[in-house]
Amino acid sequence: SNNGGGFVWGTSFANFMHVATNLGAQAFITVNYGTGTSNEAAAWVASANITNHCNFKYWEIGNEVYGTWEVDSNNAPNDPYTYATRAAGYIQLMKAQDPTFKIGAVAVAGEDSSVNNKNHTATNFITGQVHYGWTPVMLARFKSLGIYPDFLIYHDYPEYTSSGYNSTDSDPLLLQIADNYCPGTLSDWASAAQNMRMQLTDYLGGPTGSNIELCVTENNSDAGAEGRQITSIVNGLYLADSVAQLMRTEFNSYIWWDLRNGASTSGDFDSTLYGWRPFGDEGVTWGTTNYPVYYAQKLLQYFVRSGDSVLNASSDYQLLSDYAARRTNGALTMLVINKDVTTNFNAQIVLTNYLPATTATIRSYGIAQDEAARTNAPAAFQDVAETNFSGATTNFAYAFPAGTLTLFTFAPAPVKLHSTFVPPAKFILQYQGQANVPYVLQDSSNLVNWISASTNRSSGLLTAITNTASAAEQYWRVIWQP
Repeated sequence: SNNGGGFVWGTSFANFMHVATNLGAQAFITVNYGTGTSNEAAAWVASANITNHCNFKYWEIGNEVYGTWEVDSNNAPNDPYTYATRAAGYIQLMKAQDPTFKIGAVAVAGEDSSVNNKNHTATNFITGQVHYGWTPVMLARFKSLGIYPDFLIYHDYPEYTSSGYNSTDSDPLLLQIADNYCPGTLSDWASAAQNMRMQLTDYLGGPTGSNIELCVTENNSDAGAEGRQITSIVNGLYLADSVAQLMRTEFNSYIWWDLRNGASTSGDFDSTLYGWRPFGDEGVTWGTTNYPVYYAQKLLQYFVRSGDSVLNASSDYQLLSDYAARRTNGALTMLVINKDVTTNFNAQIVLTNYLPATTATIRSYGIAQDEAARTNAPAAFQDVAETNFSGATTNFAYAFPAGTLTLFTFAPAPVKLHSTFVPPAKFILQYQGQANVPYVLQDSSNLVNWISASTNRSSGLLTAITNTASAAEQYWRVIWQP
């Protein structure tokens, strides 16, 4: 549908359903609040999830309706009290169609953010202070109605000029903003998540507020008039840093705005900004052109996936960010971001409580590949690079190129297997590996053909397995399960 200003999306919802369901993607759907109705939204849910069986789990009521840039035909436009009142009706009718999905309400960080009018107030039950901001008034109205959303929607564009963080683009500022370079501004993910959780707790009460999750459904470095920074390697580094930082918070989703957008030449093209493209573009790709954010996202698929554990990695140097994850198959991944676009850094890598195999896989993307794109080098030189690294230990040195994402993937070191015969017909296999790593026990009669006997996940560094001894000669081995 259009947004009230005559714009019409270039694809139909039927085509969108086809793409999303065939990809197996978890889609977020935004229903029309500003010029739409709750009946219209409920009919959309019924069509998508009941008639067409799309199983879309996340639905948003409106988009950035706290901002005057959003079309709002209500008697009190861009008003949190009106929004919550109407959103409660949306929630009831939409849930009547499909009670299994989740509905989100638009929110902002900061109790005094987006004060559009002062017709209604909200009192923080913990501090006793009165606030007029969008989120407090909205939450207070939900509480009075006894109807609540399933999640709060958060958007962030740290260099959007109306935000107050920064009036112009800055590479150094952007590359530190995700991890609290600007304390007090709520511009980093941790501060934003903590503030929004505080508001849920203070205005709704702990038990009610704790049941509402937090979701990021839009992020990019800038919005509106984009310049060269947004299509440079700097924005690719920012994207990776944001994803890795966000995983340390309780935000449960991350959606980049957007996939495909279009060129802009109205933004900042100051010579102090790194980059060579003479245009900006919020998208990740256009035609056959892939921007650095495209390759950053491509690399991140190897960093962490569903079910993996985010670890507490750290760096003692501000321009080298370090993140790590334990994969479900026992592998360890480590992402290092060199945020300096002019200087290579030599660093010492220390792995604690993890013994890696001596050979690791390294995937990288940075200035070298982006320069290959500038000179129209073959596509292979523009893509994420993959190499083998033979110097992996618990403590090793590595040189990180300027403006580059470097992802290590370490496999656990090979296990040591010992056997003890226990008369009359049993023997004990003991293997020394790593805790919580899946290993496969295999046997063979000829050292050529191996049969998997069992899969064991170690609870400690040493595991004992008792088996009935075979009359025939058998060979045993334990291998890491990738």
